[in-house]
Amino acid sequence: MIRLPAFRYDGQTSAQQEVELVFGVAGKVLISGESMQKSFQLTEIKTKPRVGRLRMQFIFPDGSMCEVEDHPELDAVLALLPKPSWQNVIHKIENRLWAIALMLLLAVTVLFAVIQYGIPAGAKYVAFKIPLEMERQMGRDALSLFDKTICGPSQLDASRKAQLEARFLQALQQMEPTQIQLHFRDCGTLGANAFALPSGIIVFTDAMVNMAKNDNELIGVLAHEVGHVVNRHIMRHVLQDSVTGLLLVLLTGDIGSASSFAAAIPTMLVQAKFSRDFETESDDYAARFLQRQGISPIHLANLLQRLAAEHGDEESASTGFLSTHPLTTERVKRLNLVTDRGGDK
Repeated sequence: MIRLPAFRYDGQTSAQQEVELVFGVAGKVLISGESMQKSFQLTEIKTKPRVGRLRMQFIFPDGSMCEVEDHPELDAVLALLPKPSWQNVIHKIENRLWAIALMLLLAVTVLFAVIQYGIPAGAKYVAFKIPLEMERQMGRDALSLFDKTICGPSQLDASRKAQLEARFLQALQQMEPTQIQLHFRDCGTLGANAFALPSGIIVFTDAMVNMAKNDNELIGVLAHEVGHVVNRHIMRHVLQDSVTGLLLVLLTGDIGSASSFAAAIPTMLVQAKFSRDFETESDDYAARFLQRQGISPIHLANLLQRLAAEHGDEESASTGFLSTHPLTTERVKRLNLVTDRGGDK
């Protein structure tokens, strides 16, 4: 038999009455107070979870309620009730620092896993589900934004541009089937740069063309950008940076419901910087393509190294190809490692 002091509320008024709860009598609880006495089956009692050291609440079928202060016998009482276990466990966790620390560590671990693996996986899934027409519109909007804010018409000689277009189109015929649209622009603040936009739009700046010592270097850059297109890096990157938009699509399954998110994509693309994993994946794609064509991947590596030398320390580069395609020593090393496997045209 367990006795607990309690405060009773009749459910009709706010008046508080001191009572005593007696548990363990023929599977019942007896409520005893001045000029009143009631009993209920233990199976009829409902409880509300304890929060810290706040009073425990017992709710009875007649609408009345009793509150009990923290008490040494309270856990034993909860053990008598039909389903008290989960509430009891939660309360114990709340009152033990080691348990709180463990739960905090678990929460941080889960959050890290979601950010590190869950969001990229979700972005990859959604990126390959986006309708082609929506992606085309995003690409057109992004290119239009570049033209209005950063870029102008290309100043390359017409014959040089025609020569490059012919060479690029010849190379594209040997790549994976994908719709690529080539554009040349004079983008002063971007310097020597090339970038891919949704739906397969690839832009070369005049400065990039002028920096290349030979067309094979530009073919290497083209293959790298096609690698971004084939692997949907552009959309995956934007989706990862817009977790709200990504979750909206994942939860609703409705790509069209993300129209407001899509409207912000052009601005996000202007500020985009690909992750190291994306760059490595595109570098590997470019190296494989160059090898198939009998072109040494060292041409792409040489161009990257010259860009790094021109812009100084790679981590501080804020303009040009390095700002949107972060250069690392590992990238150049990877390209150099496969150089001997291909030709050297």
